[in-house]
Amino acid sequence: MKYGQVVVGPAEVNKDHGGSTRTVGGNQYLILPAGYIGSCFYGMFFILMAYLSKWTLLISTVFLCFLLLLVLVVYAKNMFLRFLCLLFLSITISIWVLCEYYKDKVYYWPLIIIMTFIGVLNEMYSIVDIFEDLITRSTPDSDSYKYAKLTKCSSKLCGVLWLLINFFFIILTIYLIGAIQVKNFDTELYHKVGIQIKK
Repeated sequence: MKYGQVVVGPAEVNKDHGGSTRTVGGNQYLILPAGYIGSCFYGMFFILMAYLSKWTLLISTVFLCFLLLLVLVVYAKNMFLRFLCLLFLSITISIWVLCEYYKDKVYYWPLIIIMTFIGVLNEMYSIVDIFEDLITRSTPDSDSYKYAKLTKCSSKLCGVLWLLINFFFIILTIYLIGAIQVKNFDTELYHKVGIQIKK
């Protein structure tokens, strides 16, 4: 598989480490932590898009469905992964349709809950994955071990640094959600006060 100048070899998964992928070319400083940090970043993206506005919620839902379809059609090689993709896809689309049908009563809260769940799942999984793969154990094929060879430092230190970056994303997510909710509350209060003054 080729992405620009990066050649990605076959992935190997076994009981000793989560997975091993061989790459040739590209910027290894960006490639090696991309899976762990990228998962947390996607989590932050889905959570924030769910709370910004109705349109960002719908755009992120379309994007999630596109990703699930892509994995289902192109990358899913076993029945379990296909089942998971179909399950999440059917749940997301069904809830979206129900939200459109009952939007006067429930608005889009069920869809917001689904997107928040997906986002939190991504963020929490990246934390657990880093802790298990990079801190509690280290194999010569792990990303942190290869990153340590590039940076001339301990592989566990690389794992801890990536963990701290992910914690930063999680704290930033919580802060931004709080800021969004406060802004929405202030806007609603302003409109209510404005209506009362007019009366």
